[in-house]
Amino acid sequence: MNCLDNLNKCDAMCCKVITIELRNPTIDLLRYYKFHNCEVFRKSRTDYTVVVPLECNKLVDNKCSIQDTKPAVCRNFNENNSKGYFIPENCLIKWKK
Repeated sequence: MNCLDNLNKCDAMCCKVITIELRNPTIDLLRYYKFHNCEVFRKSRTDYTVVVPLECNKLVDNKCSIQDTKPAVCRNFNENNSKGYFIPENCLIKWKK
């Protein structure tokens, strides 16, 4: 799936959040993230994903304003998912929980 081909359907969630993978975080650290409006997902007994709301400043009208010059991590977002990057649940791209 290509983002350019699907801009009319995209919620641009990959441009509105960043994620942090944590291994063995303390309860205090998890509470810190929750108190700062982050979502915390437990992936396993020791692994967590923290979703931080942080909108890209290049997002205009829900679309990337630097489509031709955006960073490689953005351009290759679909391929990056196979390397373990978190994709928000309401993103057009389907992901496995």
